[in-house]
Amino acid sequence: MELGLLLTTAVLVRGEAELVLSVLLHRQNRPDDEVALVVPDRETYTTLLARLRPALELLGIGAYVVHEESRVEEVLAPARRSR
Repeated sequence: MELGLLLTTAVLVRGEAELVLSVLLHRQNRPDDEVALVVPDRETYTTLLARLRPALELLGIGAYVVHEESRVEEVLAPARRSR
């Protein structure tokens, strides 16, 4: 997946609480969108993704980690929503 496409379907924010709240509100307000979290490759965020994984799967929210060399790793694919 190209990074440009990824960024159009992702919620990009700073801070753990803001990250979670933003993606939940986006899912609630736009239930047919493909929604994903995109976080930097830092232990704080990768640990958060691991802890949230069951909830993200239930809600159909994807997760991606951006590594220092700009490589994007899909941790959890977003659910494909029908329109």
